[in-house]
Amino acid sequence: MEHLLKSATAVVTDLGEFEEASKLTARALAVAKETNDPYLLKVARNFLGRLQYRLGQYPEALATWGEALAQDRANSEPMNAASTLSSLGLAHSALGDHASALEAYTQALALQRQMNNVSNATITLSTSTGLGSKARP
Repeated sequence: MEHLLKSATAVVTDLGEFEEASKLTARALAVAKETNDPYLLKVARNFLGRLQYRLGQYPEALATWGEALAQDRANSEPMNAASTLSSLGLAHSALGDHASALEAYTQALALQRQMNNVSNATITLSTSTGLGSKARP
């Protein structure tokens, strides 16, 4: 199912059919919930959040990634949590909520440092550069 989801979503995304890709992913998420497949839930939520973000549906992306983060934390998956937190930072920033974006990036960076994930920590630092001044009132 994961391979099918990735393939179908990649094809319609490459064609610029983001709405259709979003519908496919939402259907996969529904199946994952019905079957209670935690791995497929994680994959579908992350795909759906990315598509919502690309469509400018930032509040929806925040909600989807918020669910993904709760699952990452419940399953003690710090690598996935760090990635999800970085995604949340993007959506918060797009909405102009720089304080929340900075908090998400700070949490992601802490997890990446704990795991000694230098490459992702570098990306998180470069993405969050400049938010400190924007986050202050």
